[in-house]
Amino acid sequence: MPHLTLITLLILALLAGLFLCYALLPEALFHWLHIGTFYKGLDAVHGTVRAVSLTFDDGPDERYTPAVLDCLRNYNVRATFFLVAENALQQPALVQRMIREGHEIASHSCTHRHAWLQNPFTVFQDVRESKRILENLTGQPVRFYRPPWGAFSLVSRLAIRAAGLKPVLWSGRAMDWMEKQTGTAVRNNMINSACSGAIILCHDAGGAEAAPVRTIEALPEAIETIQALQYSFQTVGDLHNQKLHETRPASKASLYKTYPLPRRSLIFVWRLVEWGFTRLYKIESLDEIFRFNRTVWSFGPRQYTSAPSPTSAPSHASPPTSTPAAANHAAHLLPKQALLHDGMPALDLHFQNTTLAMLSQADNPKSLIGGLRQTRRGLQRLAALLQYHPAYHDIQAITGVTLIHRGIETLGFHVEDLPSHRERRRLERYMRFLMALYHPDGVRRLRQGRQSLHVKHVWMSRQELIDRYGKAAAT
Repeated sequence: MPHLTLITLLILALLAGLFLCYALLPEALFHWLHIGTFYKGLDAVHGTVRAVSLTFDDGPDERYTPAVLDCLRNYNVRATFFLVAENALQQPALVQRMIREGHEIASHSCTHRHAWLQNPFTVFQDVRESKRILENLTGQPVRFYRPPWGAFSLVSRLAIRAAGLKPVLWSGRAMDWMEKQTGTAVRNNMINSACSGAIILCHDAGGAEAAPVRTIEALPEAIETIQALQYSFQTVGDLHNQKLHETRPASKASLYKTYPLPRRSLIFVWRLVEWGFTRLYKIESLDEIFRFNRTVWSFGPRQYTSAPSPTSAPSHASPPTSTPAAANHAAHLLPKQALLHDGMPALDLHFQNTTLAMLSQADNPKSLIGGLRQTRRGLQRLAALLQYHPAYHDIQAITGVTLIHRGIETLGFHVEDLPSHRERRRLERYMRFLMALYHPDGVRRLRQGRQSLHVKHVWMSRQELIDRYGKAAAT
């Protein structure tokens, strides 16, 4: 009996090991870690392309696909359709329409069966046959393959490679196949997934009962909003071609290579502190939202609170002064003439220290012009967010504190002194430390401008921002 128990355990261990190697390990490598899998195009660091790709799985379906195609045609949007080959055989007219209207055809298997539930021979046959069927229907080569449910096995990955296909997943999902999703939720998921190089997963068939109806309902407003946020739409093939030919700009870290080792070490430590600060106070960067290089702005949503008088006690809600959050306190202060009330949502603006250092070469006119251009572009993006992004519809003002305020009125900001002398002195010490740390000239730059480097409170109302930059952001 003990021998039988030992043999049983060995067999179970062997089966578990085989399952790990056949299914779980490939799933982790190719799906979750995206090794060898294309799931997004150029990002903020490696490119400046501002395009997203809409992809539709499980079709074609005569009930829903025509409405999806109508919507895409109305907005002049090209998309990628990952077709199930057996469905395509039943709807050849829809496949031909996709080709005529400029869409890209890719494979989503032949029968839409999970890779783990097929024997190795069937997996190879399914991948190869789906490619053959779609190429015969379209008369064009099929380059991409998206596995059903995004699932990989060891054999399926080998089969995809043997067929000469590139596996494609996604960077964002509309979640439109789920039963309890609403059209509004699907629309918001699509908008929130948009960033340069994003591949957004949608469905024109399959999922819960009548699930594509929600996709059709959400699609027009989602496309309008994404276009208003200054994105174009491209196929997966277009994004992949740009990724293959990308040229990588110099890293921001290269700015510090000429600094002495102690200063570089301090910058490294301080950037870790800033990373923790941004996570703690939910500071977002326009880099992360729009995926373009050298953004000068980051921001965090806050509830507006009235400015304390110079003699009043500090607010208990203020962040502790022993961290970078000390600079955040004054960002809550809005002038009375702004006609804002306590509890009104606002955005606290923060300059990106590393980007400012790259753009602050005072002896280089091109850097100054580039800095102004990036600042205006960032304000256009902020205006677009407030106008079109559902998460920012209630924001009523943007506000911040800065040492760099000379000429900022020309950008539309109001500039004023902080009411509290104590708070002003504390913020000036903190911001001068940052300038000495990040600026290429370091302490020398600080000494040269000591008389003029005084912290100011800057702000702009929502309506002023949209009136000044919203139209430019939407064109």
